[in-house]
This record gives sequence, C-alpha cells and structure tokens, in this order.
Amino acid sequence: MSTFTLLSIGAGFEQANSIQRALMRGYKVICVDGSSKAYFLKDKNTLPKFFQDAIDKELLIPIYYDLKDKISLIEIGKKYNIDNTLPQPLGKIITSVGFINSHFNFKGISLAATLNFTSKDKVNLIQKEHNLPYAKQYPVTSKKEDLNYPLIIKPVHGSGSLGVIYVDKEDDFDSALEYSYSQSQYDDLIIEDFIDGIEFSVNLITKNNAYKKVAIFEKRVSKLPYRQEVEYFKPISITKDEENIIAKTVFKTAQVLGISNSLINADVIFSHDKKAYVIDIAGRPGGNALPSVFNLYNENAIDIWLDTILEDKELYDIELPNDKCFCLRFCDLDEGVVEAIPTDSEDGLYINSLDLKVGDIIEPCSCGANALKHGYLLSIAKTTDEARAICKRQLDKYKVKLK
Repeated sequence: MSTFTLLSIGAGFEQANSIQRALMRGYKVICVDGSSKAYFLKDKNTLPKFFQDAIDKELLIPIYYDLKDKISLIEIGKKYNIDNTLPQPLGKIITSVGFINSHFNFKGISLAATLNFTSKDKVNLIQKEHNLPYAKQYPVTSKKEDLNYPLIIKPVHGSGSLGVIYVDKEDDFDSALEYSYSQSQYDDLIIEDFIDGIEFSVNLITKNNAYKKVAIFEKRVSKLPYRQEVEYFKPISITKDEENIIAKTVFKTAQVLGISNSLINADVIFSHDKKAYVIDIAGRPGGNALPSVFNLYNENAIDIWLDTILEDKELYDIELPNDKCFCLRFCDLDEGVVEAIPTDSEDGLYINSLDLKVGDIIEPCSCGANALKHGYLLSIAKTTDEARAICKRQLDKYKVKLK
C-alpha cells in the first residue's frame, strides 16, 4: 500500500472524520488550525484513544497557525514533505486548500475553482452564462418597492446559511437587510428570487470529465424566515429520472466552475417545473454530521476520494439501499428556555447526541452553528415517515417555555 503525508486545513471536530479515515490507512496527517480551541489543538488527553495513539506515534501532528498566512502554509508543506491536501468540510477558508493544491500541483480543487464557488454572485453569473438554471439576482441597492417578492437576501461569501433570510413582503425588507448585514463578515450581500420546490443535499465525486453519485438526501429547512437545514432523510420523494436530472445539473455546474478531482457538496432546489437550481456548491465533502449517515451503510465519502483520486483507482459510486430508511435531525425546538428534559430515548434511535439541560436557551435555527449547537438525532426505520416520526417524538419530549 502507498503511504502519503496529507495536510488537513482545519483541525476541528468536523475535520475528525477525514483525518480518521486517512490515519486508518496508515497515512500521516498534519492538521493546522487558527483556533487554539480547535478539537485537535486542545489537550491530547481529551481526544479518543485512537487519536492519542496517532499523536504519540507522530502520525498525527496538530499545528496552531494563522490560516490566512498562505506563505507559512507553503513552508509547512515543504517541512513535512506533504503529498496532498485532505478534503474537508470548510467555508471560505477552503480557498487556502485551493492555493496549496495549485502551488504544489496537488490533486483536488484548484485555487481558481475555490475563488469561483466561494462567491455566490460569481456562481450565479457563470450559471447564467452557461444556460444553467439560476435564481435571478438584484443589486443590494435596488429600491425595495421595485422588487418582486418573495426574495432571499444572503451574504456573497459565507457558508452554513449564516445571514440567509427570506423576505415575503416589502415591509420586512429593511429589517431583513439589516439582519443579513449583521451576519456577513465581508459586507457584500445579494438579493435573489426565492425558488420554491423540494430541497436536496447532493454529494458527487468528479474525476477528470466524469462523475459518480455518492448520495442524494432530501432536506427540510428551518421555519421561515431562516433557511438552515434541520433534517435530512432517505429514501427521497422523487423518481430516479428526476434524481439523475439533479445529479447531471450539479456536475455541469461543477464543470463550468472548474471543480474537478474532488468531492462535491451542493444544495439544490428541485422546482415544480422539474428544474434543478443549484443554490450552493463547493468542492468538498458534506458536513453537518453527514458522516454518521454514511456509517449506517458502512460507507464513507472520504474513502471514495482516497481510493479514486489520491490512489487513482477507478471511479465508483455508492448506491445506498432503500430498505434502510433514516432521518438525521438537529435540535430545532421552538425558541425559548428548556424547562424539562426526557430521561428515555425512542426505540429506533441510532444516535442521540442531544445535549440539553434545564435552563438552556434555545435560539432560532438560523444557521449551521445554531443547528448543531445542541447535538442531533439519527434514527433508522422501515419507512422514511417512521424514521422522521421517531426523531419528532424524541424532540417533543422536551418541555420548552416559549418566548
């Protein structure tokens, strides 16, 4: 077996899945992060024994470092003889992955691709230029009385639904704009038409000019006006032909953005007129606890990338069987204060990581950080409806004093 030394940009808990899969193959991982509180930068003794042993054997080397300092990243790459970067679920800092890949000519997403897909207005423009479905966008300086509602306002840069808000009438426009500005790190916003339809999380892998499906999950998003996903489930409610339309549209979008030799994670709205609108896309694996879902089927998206891209094996896809239905649900309780918590768990819960105490404040599920703050539920059943019902029954056991 070939051995590699891989660079993980990001050393948080969400990066643990990729790091673990690489270590399990005997690869060495250098993980860097700009937060001293990151999962792998804390006291080694707080980590699971698997990671402690890897650190002791110098197979896992955590490094504190300013992720914006790309020159130092190059020096780290040279010092440790890095062979490639390791795919990770990241936000805008993913441009550092593209920078390193392009500098060292590594396999994976390029700098040009990351600069494309981390800019939502650029993605929209490229979709329009290539005759792909897109939501019409408007300048943030537009007069609110001239716009057609409902609309979505969101930051140009960012991830995890941070600052994304739905506006259904002119009277709410100013407050929605103020909210989105308050959540944006870069002060750039876009306004676009709201696309009505079924939302999906689409996961593909692309190599050269081909692609394979990793998995497609249906989603439910939080209560309006926010647009954070709070539930994933499978099997999905569309036909195989419609699923293929979605996958092909995501792949075409990835191609025109320059994403290749990469995992792809995209948010797609399948409209009532059977068009697939790619509203967000990135050359990375999915986050939001999705690795736990793959574990249900003894699969892992990172393994596919390690096999087919890093080790250059033949491209393959995963057909997750429909006889095992699941629901992944975050803590989307109504806003308020927790007054009572259950002492039991519903039958059929595969994972119950909810961490709520009496007195905890429940905030709106406005972004990924809020959704994941209190853990999640993962259920298995014979039907999708029952899997979803199991999670709902468990959440309903919590008593919350509403605001």
